[in-house]
Amino acid sequence: MKKKVLSVALFIASMMALSACGAEQSGSTVTAEEAAALAQTVEESTASLPSGNSDLTDGVYYTILIGEEMESGNAYIKSAEFHEDSVVIEATFKQMSDEWEEIASYELDRYTFAVNEATTYLAGGGEGDPQYMDQAEFVEFLQQVMDSGLGLEIRIENGYATQIGIWS
Repeated sequence: MKKKVLSVALFIASMMALSACGAEQSGSTVTAEEAAALAQTVEESTASLPSGNSDLTDGVYYTILIGEEMESGNAYIKSAEFHEDSVVIEATFKQMSDEWEEIASYELDRYTFAVNEATTYLAGGGEGDPQYMDQAEFVEFLQQVMDSGLGLEIRIENGYATQIGIWS
């Protein structure tokens, strides 16, 4: 949907620009004000594009790859389903600040995270560089480490999961 709206907005802007340029053939030119108005129209059109439909607001969310709650009250995950445009995770989550301090806790529930072609999937830890993978490779790796105690982090921006990572 977002691509279609953006394509339509860009098409309209292009047609307006071509129309204005066509006027140039008859001796008139596009003024700076007209160009600025066109740029403003495109900006307003793209600003109204829908954001993702994640259940949680923008931020960083963390859970631990263990199947049940521990006495310490750590977050935990029950299941994960990966789809073309979403990831559904049954888990408890902790929302973390940029300083990695807990902001909020979320009870056990099924949370949907919108994903798109810009979502990155990765795993890492220690001093090595993270390993980037496609969604299918990530799902396979997640299945291998599901009860390992590793951390699962999801970063949401504009309603989309921009990054889903497994960390030691």
